[in-house]
Amino acid sequence: MNPIGADIQEARRQLTEILSDPEFGGNSKNVEAPDISLQPGTPKQTSFFSQWNGEFPQEVLFALYIFLGVFVAVILIWVIRNWWIQRSLKNSVKRKKKPQEQPHWLDQAKTLAQQGEYRFAIRALFHYLLEFTSKQKKIFLQIDKTNGEYQQEVRERWPANAKPFGQLTNQFDEIWYGEKHATENEFTLYQRKIMEFVEKGGQDEKR
Repeated sequence: MNPIGADIQEARRQLTEILSDPEFGGNSKNVEAPDISLQPGTPKQTSFFSQWNGEFPQEVLFALYIFLGVFVAVILIWVIRNWWIQRSLKNSVKRKKKPQEQPHWLDQAKTLAQQGEYRFAIRALFHYLLEFTSKQKKIFLQIDKTNGEYQQEVRERWPANAKPFGQLTNQFDEIWYGEKHATENEFTLYQRKIMEFVEKGGQDEKR
């Protein structure tokens, strides 16, 4: 039980008895002690918000508005920043130029042959031969390797096609490194042999 509340009730009871005494012209039936809890000097318990009659002080409202404004500004900055980053990334990807792919060796050979550059056309065909053989995992392309080393790899890994590969390689070496003038007929014959080698080699790998 609350001691303060008990004391107040006891004081009220005693006051009621005193006022009901005939000396004070009181009537016990009609006299009711005043509510001393509401007398001056008695602290009245009030809620936090009732002190302002349901209204916030202007300073509190001002601070609240500032907080909400800063919060909204931070959210907007965060959204705009993410949008800008995403936009920059997309533009960066668009600006990136894909490395220009080198035309296929067969296309180069055809173009060079049409221009009458049969020696260079045969060189393009030989590169196509090396590329095909590398895709079959019979040789490993390296800039510093010699054609003789490629022939050795084919003999070890693809003996069934080592002879035609060697013939095509030697023919290229003779034309290119021997600086021999190549004719249209030589180009046509070399191209046919290359295509036969590729066709036969592809069939061998499917078996």
